[in-house]
Amino acid sequence: METITLTQQTLKEIIADAVSQGIRAYEASKGGEMSYRQGVRVYGSWFVDAVERGHLHGLRRGAGTNSKITYQVKDIEALRQREIAETSNILNTK
Repeated sequence: METITLTQQTLKEIIADAVSQGIRAYEASKGGEMSYRQGVRVYGSWFVDAVERGHLHGLRRGAGTNSKITYQVKDIEALRQREIAETSNILNTK
């Protein structure tokens, strides 16, 4: 059996990624929508950039100018998977 040595930083990154995946799975099962604030908390700066670039579009809930805007978790996850696939294609061709 081969022994794998992990640095403390690598271990923290693995744990943080697992927790993040768990939160995303929970949010998806809950109703399939999340607010902008939840998106920032779960996905961080990647979510903010995706919204600013126009890759994610929210749905306004209510009629007022300050009404809540929600984002479909399935759309967010689809975009993430597409970007991951594109990135791995770039890395594999080099």
